[in-house]
Amino acid sequence: GNRDIREIIYNSKQEEFETLRILMSLIMAKYVMFPHAASNHVPEDVEDASILEEMASNYNRIFSKILNSLSRNLDGEALQDIASKAVKTVSGNILEGVRFDESGCLDPKVLTANVADLHVEKRASALDVALSSLLSFLLFEAGKHLGPEEKSAIYRMAGERISIPTTP
Repeated sequence: GNRDIREIIYNSKQEEFETLRILMSLIMAKYVMFPHAASNHVPEDVEDASILEEMASNYNRIFSKILNSLSRNLDGEALQDIASKAVKTVSGNILEGVRFDESGCLDPKVLTANVADLHVEKRASALDVALSSLLSFLLFEAGKHLGPEEKSAIYRMAGERISIPTTP
């Protein structure tokens, strides 16, 4: 639901510690998620944050174009299903807590926070691999649902995406 942790503890019949222990177990098992928690925290020591955010913005341009094109051919539920499956298919923690917004974009600050614990030399490449995998999934879906002209325009745009250097 939409309860915060304090409400859950207050309404629980268990003691506070036991309630927190159970919540932590559910979080670790990914039965409970905090959808906006990562967006509020971007570590200050992410030296390459501007590079990572620029990379995310470049991918977001393509994601937005694909999802907007798909929205003209699919109903809202089918489009939401594709967007959700796309994010879930990418393995690893880089897309954890990330969702497409109304414009078809991912929050660059959440993505930056998700790679912040990696070594500085690995952040950009890890983010690129995750976003590239996500792009591949969306391109596959576009190929199934779009006409030849729209597909061609999207494939061209994806092929021309700007590479971002992997070091600050």
